[in-house]
Amino acid sequence: MAQRRRRSPVGSGPAGRGRRPLASALLGAAAVASAPLLRSGLAAAAWVPAAAPPEAGLRGRGGPRRAAAGGAGGGAWGEALEAQRERAGALLGQLAELEQKLGGAARAGAEAAAVRAACEEGSADDQAFERLSAANTALQAVLIELEAVARLPPVVDERPISLPQGSRLAGLDVPVDVLPPVGDFSDWALVPGAAHVRVTLPLDDNQAVLWGSDLTPYFDAGGERLMVFIAEMPLGMQIGTAERPPEAPAVSNLNAIVVEAVGERSEAERLGIRPGDFVRAVSRMGPGLEPSFFDKMLGAEPVRVKDVVKVDGLSADEVSMAMLSNRDGPDGKLTLLLERPP
Repeated sequence: MAQRRRRSPVGSGPAGRGRRPLASALLGAAAVASAPLLRSGLAAAAWVPAAAPPEAGLRGRGGPRRAAAGGAGGGAWGEALEAQRERAGALLGQLAELEQKLGGAARAGAEAAAVRAACEEGSADDQAFERLSAANTALQAVLIELEAVARLPPVVDERPISLPQGSRLAGLDVPVDVLPPVGDFSDWALVPGAAHVRVTLPLDDNQAVLWGSDLTPYFDAGGERLMVFIAEMPLGMQIGTAERPPEAPAVSNLNAIVVEAVGERSEAERLGIRPGDFVRAVSRMGPGLEPSFFDKMLGAEPVRVKDVVKVDGLSADEVSMAMLSNRDGPDGKLTLLLERPP
């Protein structure tokens, strides 16, 4: 990677040196907001797309069966099934629209298949009604989650002209400067005599605060596998401790932090984070500056500020606590520096 020189970052955070027992941490599953289009089953049943071939086919094929079932004594259950089939058509139509918005299959195949199977049944009794109603409710719950995902902003929208516009793996493009190797081991993330890069991390969406993070890449001398993300909380991924990758410069008794799992439809999945990515640094709400003696006498308290902690040598619990502290920040967002194996 060609060296790039950018404006000096605001600060450089100290490397964490905690050496605690290994652990794993689960950051909360993605929060899901209620979708306004699906306030109730009745509202969903009242909305039928003008053009939805699969759903129209279901309604067309269902007509004769409903008539036959009603003639056999279906009565009120036949009318209730009619309403549930109309609701199924609406839900399947909305699923098709969401698949277009999300660029492909919306991972609701099992729920949609259950709805279609229940619509195909020829009986018109209370059990058939319950099966279709339950299938519709399950599909509706998934659609609410997908609506929340579809409303999320793009991972990268408009970036300031101060940042390069190309793409490197996933995440934001940020300056990565190649620097001379260090001579001593004063920082767990910097290996003496090995490659040394400085990654400029934005601590907010507006890039108003930048933080220089110096480290030795695991996989290449230029930091080509490094990725930067600004994420909403909760992130919805599980991290744990792991051995340093064999490609990394050897350091004895120093663990790494790795992404073990990513929740389906989570913020981490939306950003493109994958299991196996190594966590190199995260933002946190630091202790801030202590007020002066006289300010303390007047009741002043330390003002916490966001900074960056490099995670080499930390436990997964310590890293999780640092990540979760971002909920108390001014924007509630988290900056992540990850490195992806080739």
